[in-house]
Amino acid sequence: MGRKLNPYSSKTTGKKVPASVSAIGLYLKEIRKTTLLTADEEKMLARKIAKGDSAARSRMIESNLRLVVKIAKRYVNRGLPFTDLIEEGNVGLIKAVERFKAEKDCRFSTYATWWIRQSIERALTNQVHTIRLPVHVSDDIERLRRLKERMRRDGIAAPTIDDLSEVTGFKTAYIKRLLAIRRKVFSIDQTLNTEGEFTLQDKLEDTSLDDPIESIHTDKLVGHMHSLFSTLSERERKIISLRFGLGTEEPMTLEKIGVEFGVTRERIRQIQIEALDKIRIAFEEEGMERPKIT
Repeated sequence: MGRKLNPYSSKTTGKKVPASVSAIGLYLKEIRKTTLLTADEEKMLARKIAKGDSAARSRMIESNLRLVVKIAKRYVNRGLPFTDLIEEGNVGLIKAVERFKAEKDCRFSTYATWWIRQSIERALTNQVHTIRLPVHVSDDIERLRRLKERMRRDGIAAPTIDDLSEVTGFKTAYIKRLLAIRRKVFSIDQTLNTEGEFTLQDKLEDTSLDDPIESIHTDKLVGHMHSLFSTLSERERKIISLRFGLGTEEPMTLEKIGVEFGVTRERIRQIQIEALDKIRIAFEEEGMERPKIT
């Protein structure tokens, strides 16, 4: 992938550790020893960093390496080794450290999460772009995407393989292969769109965007989200919260949620799609840009 920043190098952690399977355990054990910062300490370090204090910069980075690992775990099995995910996440962490201001009305972890995820997702996208598909396959995947969007507008939230086959004329086996390719090639979308949901054209946030705190974490948007969630049933709210890790440590799989609710994995997937449709429609009705739920 070109530029490489070893997550175990002195440039990032101050501790040189070989990037091997056994070394990962040593690295994780080592960073767990680092003391977490209080809100006041974060602001104090931010002021020092703004004045060019390299020691403060190193401490801010090292105190948040565990955050990078926690976020990187969510992207395992999506095309990059865990070490690369940590590496890219550390790049985002460094950017956050360099941009964080003491005046920000939030904890550093809230601010840094956006930059860490941005860096990891961009690396995954670049990895995806190295996989070349035949033109006709790409065209057929795009045709399916457009068809499904049109069906959704017509009120069919979750068209079946047979529905798609009837309209396109494709054999069901071929459609299944296209969906499998889409999941493998663009798996970065899975936390938003789940299996079978193919928004191949979806774009990740660009680095030219405004500061994430100003553009995302505003009282107005938080208020909108509370309003939008009120359009969901209690069961839908619970499923969306579990699926995307809202208020929990980690997002849950469709299988685990299905067990909790006593229904099949497929039924949970259908409820999730219906709930996300309601949220997207509510956003559009309020004149807001369609949200990027990740």
